[in-house]
Amino acid sequence: MIKTLTIVISFLALNSFGQPTLLESDGLVVYPFNIDSTDPNELSYLDSIIQPYSIFALAEYHHSETTLKEEKKFIAYLAKIKGLDKIVIERSYAYGYWINEYLDTGDTLLLKIVTDKFWTFDYYHKKDVRYVNYYEFYKWLYNFKIQENLSFDVVGIDLDQLRHGTLSLWSIQHFIDKYALANYFPLSYSVLSELCRKQEPKYSELRKWNKTFQKELTDSSVEVKNSLKYDSTNFYKLIRGFESVLYSGKNMDSYYRENNMLSNFIEEVDSTDIVYAQFGHPHLALIEGDRYRGIKNFGGGFMSHVVKNEKYKSKVLSIYLLCKGCKSAGYTTSHPGIFTQEEYDKIFRALDGESALIDFRNAKNGFSNIHKYFQLSIFLNDSN
Repeated sequence: MIKTLTIVISFLALNSFGQPTLLESDGLVVYPFNIDSTDPNELSYLDSIIQPYSIFALAEYHHSETTLKEEKKFIAYLAKIKGLDKIVIERSYAYGYWINEYLDTGDTLLLKIVTDKFWTFDYYHKKDVRYVNYYEFYKWLYNFKIQENLSFDVVGIDLDQLRHGTLSLWSIQHFIDKYALANYFPLSYSVLSELCRKQEPKYSELRKWNKTFQKELTDSSVEVKNSLKYDSTNFYKLIRGFESVLYSGKNMDSYYRENNMLSNFIEEVDSTDIVYAQFGHPHLALIEGDRYRGIKNFGGGFMSHVVKNEKYKSKVLSIYLLCKGCKSAGYTTSHPGIFTQEEYDKIFRALDGESALIDFRNAKNGFSNIHKYFQLSIFLNDSN
């Protein structure tokens, strides 16, 4: 029970898991939050809050088990209350494509290849050190999808990674093999096979290969499309994903990256879709600002541009994650982010060690600007 907070006046509905409370004098409505449970009923206090929204964007700590717990809890809740059409992730289109293949087939060998072989948030710096287990998470998602009779897709909208090879390149080879297209790429196919075997292909090698590949693809485009049939769109999206890495540059320019995610989001998400999106904090802030100046060439996260698009106007609910003692890639972090240290300390003192979800939409005093970045925030205490 949250000890040091004042009970909100009676017009706030009670729920079976406890009463919403008000952080004294600051207008922050506080609700209980159990990160270790996937029971959707525990979030029933959100039922009225979420009604106007169809895109639910939750911030994550990369390389942290906390993220997987948060994902399970909200996916279960949204699927029950609103339904679910798309899960949008901070991964490449290729990653999302193969996760969908797994969700459709239950092929755990494919899932293991995708989550083990290629760089994801499972690993940090050293490939032999695994901090979280997305293989197990997607097995949970597969079972959840079947149990609840759901039909959502997983969509990756981010750039691919060069640091441990590229999943897009591996995917292009698999499509060529599956549809017996190698004869259309007499010069580039053998080089493609070599590049796919390398753990860290050089940027110059990738550019050189792409130049040859694109010429051969243009020369045989009609034959390739006829052979691919219904998979033609996916093949060209995988190619475009690979090209985006080359355009971004080997240092991954942040300005290009955010705009690339924006255009991919607009292409993949319809105005009627119910969407769960999980990304790092800077990508989900609803307005541009100077809070993330530490990121090179950062012109505001892609979600700050999404909310300006008429297609998604007033449809996005963005939820911040603030954690005391949570481990991210083996390190303990509090990640104050958009909060000052004073604000951070004040909230955790008031919560008296309890985890909670806080509604900032009527915030006052020092917190009055926070809701412009995120309407809600999850505060977790994992220091015990």
